[in-house]
This record gives sequence, structure tokens and C-alpha cells, in this order.
Amino acid sequence: MKKLCITGCGRSGTVFITKFCRSVGLDITHETSKGTFGSVGWNFAYRTTDFECRFHQVRDPLKVIRSTTWMTERNRRFISDTVGYEIPSSPTILRAASFWYHWNVFAESNTDWTYKIEDFYFGSDVSKEWFLRIGVPYPSEFPKISTTTNRKPKGHSKQRLEKEVTWDDLASFGGIKNRVYDLAIKYGYTYE
Repeated sequence: MKKLCITGCGRSGTVFITKFCRSVGLDITHETSKGTFGSVGWNFAYRTTDFECRFHQVRDPLKVIRSTTWMTERNRRFISDTVGYEIPSSPTILRAASFWYHWNVFAESNTDWTYKIEDFYFGSDVSKEWFLRIGVPYPSEFPKISTTTNRKPKGHSKQRLEKEVTWDDLASFGGIKNRVYDLAIKYGYTYE
């Protein structure tokens, strides 16, 4: 077994993959470095050198942008300082799109392999590669873990936007739409 770090933009499924790892017997922690086998969290993108396997997990940007309403001013400052780009404080959609783009570019540069969380399921090439890379035998089945495992309840301070985010919503913010779109295509997402 190799010590594992999984990172990516916040809201990319890190709680889901943490619960998955624990359910197949891997001592993995979320957003702390206390796991025997490794750690998962958006905040590990800048500290990957302590790990033998460094994975970059991505999720569809339109879904991430919709659910990234949690960013405090302290988070925004930290992210801006880390990636070397001033993440705007508002509006929420522009802030979330800038975060998705710049943090993923940064995370990708500090990891060895990028995969889409949407492609991580039993029998998929991504899941087989994932287990092969960490040196753990592929399980005979995958545990059932809800894909809404970290969805915030209505009224929660970190609740997602009510309506789905579209490419048209991002178009009014200039070049960020094209940067997010191009990176999403690079990661293997397709849009009509």
C-alpha cells in the first residue's frame, strides 16, 4: 500500500471518496493528515509531497460552482495567496468559477494523476486504475455510498444555489467561462 493524497477543488466529492475508502478498509481522513493510509481534501493541493500517490479528483464544474457557496473571506484569501491569483469576492458564481478553475490548475500541477469522480464506479477503468496505483487489490464489490453524502440541508449556511448553473450564466463574466469550459473538456467532460 502506498500513502495516498486525493485533492481537488472543494465540492468535488472528497467526502464521498473518503467514505468509500473507509468502507473498503483504508484508514483515510478528510481534511486532516491523521489517516494511516492517507488524506483527502481540497486543502491538500499545496502539501502533496508527503505522499507516494497524489491523485487529483475533479467533478463537473457546473455542479461544483452551484454548490460552492461556502467560501469565507479567510478561505478566499488563502486560495488567492496559494494559487497566485486574486479570487473575486463576489458575485458568488464568479467567485466559485474562479475557484474551480484556478484551484484545479494548481492541484493538477501538484499531483500525478487526474480522474473524474463521475467515472469512479465498480468495474470502471478509472476505479481499476485507482486501485492499481495505490497497490491494493480490487474489491469484489463496491459499498453503497450515497452520491449526496455531503449535500447541505435547506437553510444551512453552506447550502448550494437554488437553480442549476449554466454556461450562459458564466458568459457574462468574460474569459472565466472559456477557461472553465476548456479545462472541463480537457478533463473529459462533454456538453451539448
